[in-house]
Amino acid sequence: MPTPGTFYCVPKLHKLPKLIADATKPRTPLLDTLTTIYELAKSLNIRPPGRPIISGRGTLTEHLSGYVDSILNPLLHNIPSYTQDSTHFLRKINELKELKTDAMLVTLDVSSLYTNIPHNEGIVACRNFLTRHNTGHNIDNICTIINYILKHNYFTFNGKYYLQTKGTAMGTKMAPSYANIFMAT
Repeated sequence: MPTPGTFYCVPKLHKLPKLIADATKPRTPLLDTLTTIYELAKSLNIRPPGRPIISGRGTLTEHLSGYVDSILNPLLHNIPSYTQDSTHFLRKINELKELKTDAMLVTLDVSSLYTNIPHNEGIVACRNFLTRHNTGHNIDNICTIINYILKHNYFTFNGKYYLQTKGTAMGTKMAPSYANIFMAT
């Protein structure tokens, strides 16, 4: 029997150094006595912001999301800017034949990307991407399944039930592929 997803947050620990630096201006003797950034954050009662996750395990859409991801994910290599992970990035950098001396490497991050992808625009992006990279799958059916996943993202938090009405949940299997395709189109 399917269950709703569970909402939880994963702390963004990489944000701690800046939060601490901002909280300790000007420098205080406290900084010199504590041995770890975590001890310092705790002593200052600083908590990093959280990354909202909805566990998709055991949900109504878990297997559908896995199926969609099995179709979308192998196509991501067709995106010219796609980088799988740090190792892939380093390999791509090493393969560059020549980099101009005035070249500048730049990375970008979209704030709260998953929760800000409009359903209709995300589905259109997937439809166009699937059309360009013919997979042999019925594109209308895939887009109908994506729509179903997006519109049936029920979860619980503090004993109450909610439905996410915008974006896709971090925690559903298709979310990374879906977001990559949305950004690429």
